[in-house]
Amino acid sequence: MSFEETGLMVDSGTFTSPSRTVAYRVVGVDAGNRQVKVARSGNEVAVIPSVIKHLSQRDGLPVAPSSYSIQYESGDWTGSPYLRGKRWLVGQLASDMQGSATFKGEKADVMPELVMAALAMVVGNGVVSVGELKLCLPDDEPGIVSQVRSAVKGCHHITTPDGSLTLHIKNVAIELEGVSAFKWLKSAGFFAAPNRLNGTLDIGGGNSSAQLFAPSGYPTLETRKVLPGMGELARMIATGENLRGIESKGNSPKLELILDGIADGSFCYGLSGKSFKADFDDCFPKWLEALKTEIKNHWQAYLPQTAEIAIIGGAAPLMNPLVESSKGRFKISPESAIVTAKGMVM
Repeated sequence: MSFEETGLMVDSGTFTSPSRTVAYRVVGVDAGNRQVKVARSGNEVAVIPSVIKHLSQRDGLPVAPSSYSIQYESGDWTGSPYLRGKRWLVGQLASDMQGSATFKGEKADVMPELVMAALAMVVGNGVVSVGELKLCLPDDEPGIVSQVRSAVKGCHHITTPDGSLTLHIKNVAIELEGVSAFKWLKSAGFFAAPNRLNGTLDIGGGNSSAQLFAPSGYPTLETRKVLPGMGELARMIATGENLRGIESKGNSPKLELILDGIADGSFCYGLSGKSFKADFDDCFPKWLEALKTEIKNHWQAYLPQTAEIAIIGGAAPLMNPLVESSKGRFKISPESAIVTAKGMVM
């Protein structure tokens, strides 16, 4: 584990700070629509489902695999006063308790809650200082970037199942999705022609994004395109014949259960035993063709100069048809689900 002991002192008011003090130079959190990934240099990337469940006092702070719960006590932020006194759970247990899946809403609105729980899960209790926290968003709209940065930067006093945590986040760097993944892939020799334009295609739950990069690693912003994600594919499947009437009272099928069935390869809707494979086989080529058309139209002027595009994100393994139809110009990244988080802490 890459950290250094410090003599950090904290003025925490009525909050009793533990004696353990740890400092991290950089921590990366890729708070995706389907999974939250947390990376520290020299450590395994921690992954939990991107689902939030708000808890009452009687719920306590539950402990469960691939899950973490916290109570936010206080902080010196300006951007998230609404968190004071709140408790919530992120991960698999949140999903089991019918929590809110991130891909269904605006990710920036829930990112502080995802980030706080994910950080608490990996850094433990005590007094923890993070020199730079790296995050990523699908676009760099200044208002959203400012909202997220002000919500997480500063000092936070948190109660966890493991004890008390005082978390100092000194700086917050927010980058576009794909930037850190490209950096990691280029350093690993993934691109056959690194001195040409190369790119990333990030297949996400709420949305996808395509981006070309100059040989220096600089993202050519005019080539950035936000695209429909796997959630759109799930919506197409939900209107098909396979899942008609699966929910009572005329309710639509739950998109998260469709996405779970795609992710685990069963193509079954939850534990119902009902397969939607036929509708997937019908809808996926249409969804993919629409994606390809949008990318081609947006990159038309750049395609003659472009070498390869790395497919990243949790759903990247599904994209073999795109690899084949492009004759290898599109390539599936190794460790596609966690490559962004790994690149954040290089």
